[in-house]
Amino acid sequence: MTKKTMTEAQFAETTKDLNVSPQTLEIAHGVLVLGKPQAHYAQELKLTAGAISQAVRRVWSAFQEQSAVPSGYERVTAILPAHQAFIVKKWEQAHKKNGILKMKMKTLANAIQKGGQGKTMTTCHLAFDGARRGLRVAVIDLDPQGNASYTLEAHACGLFASQMFDDSPDLVLSFFADRDNSGITLIHNDDRLANIEKLDLEDAATLLRTHVEALSQYFDVCLIDTPPFLSNVMASALLSADFVMSPVELEPYSLQGMEKMVAVIQNLREANPALQFLGMLPNRYNVKIPRHVENMAILREAYADLVMPFDIRQRDSIAEALGNQIPVWEIKKTAARDATKEICAMTQYVFEKMEVIQ
Repeated sequence: MTKKTMTEAQFAETTKDLNVSPQTLEIAHGVLVLGKPQAHYAQELKLTAGAISQAVRRVWSAFQEQSAVPSGYERVTAILPAHQAFIVKKWEQAHKKNGILKMKMKTLANAIQKGGQGKTMTTCHLAFDGARRGLRVAVIDLDPQGNASYTLEAHACGLFASQMFDDSPDLVLSFFADRDNSGITLIHNDDRLANIEKLDLEDAATLLRTHVEALSQYFDVCLIDTPPFLSNVMASALLSADFVMSPVELEPYSLQGMEKMVAVIQNLREANPALQFLGMLPNRYNVKIPRHVENMAILREAYADLVMPFDIRQRDSIAEALGNQIPVWEIKKTAARDATKEICAMTQYVFEKMEVIQ
């Protein structure tokens, strides 16, 4: 087996925008550039061999992806006829599976200051759809109701959401380095989340953001289900996220909650300017109810482009699917077909906006 090595220049170029911990960089640099054995770091840092191997593999994989060279080939510089250059460009495409774009993990929070709006429905179906596309999806359930944890119970990994606020710098590395992180991984809600409100917001947000950033070594997408009220937990999620979306029912109290949510997002952008609002998702829309039709018109007139260009209708099959801990497309009823189309339109739209699929 050829020994994995990198030059200082290659290491610097590969890691300049790589979202990994300083410890991972130290280990990978020592092994890949300086040629030190992995056992040296396992003994010095008191980490498992699997954790050391994972750190090296994280940087090496990034280097290979940047190089875009298929296995069995080497990078060379050459001037080729157009038809041959076309073939060479296909090599890079061979590294993409099911249209997935290989890049750093993207984090999406579902948030609105009103319960029962569809946050869990959205989070769970994004997780189910992401997994079937081949994405490694982490779901952090910060909602004290724990509905996402119920629906995704089969994917629980044993780590609890409150631990994402622990002052333990190697928490994620020690927990995920030696496990298979394919498919969906649920970080379950728990009662200790209530204790987060005793922390200063800055401290809580820093701890969560640090652990979320560490997850990027092992996952492609992180989905955060938030509590239905403004709190340290919700604010920390928004300060840790790249994107936020807000499902909203077409009822007066729901629209009031959405108005407050827009103000919260605008204020938190001062501390997290990278946060992008993907928009409001009209949910449980019933065209036969006049107030729904009227409120939909009010919503689109008031917020225009901030409202997603589609809606989810009021359909029992969606609630049935969540209760059965499966996605709606696994409900074997004719009535579920329209719901499936609407849900898949939503997931496609969100993943494209997040730029995790083509």
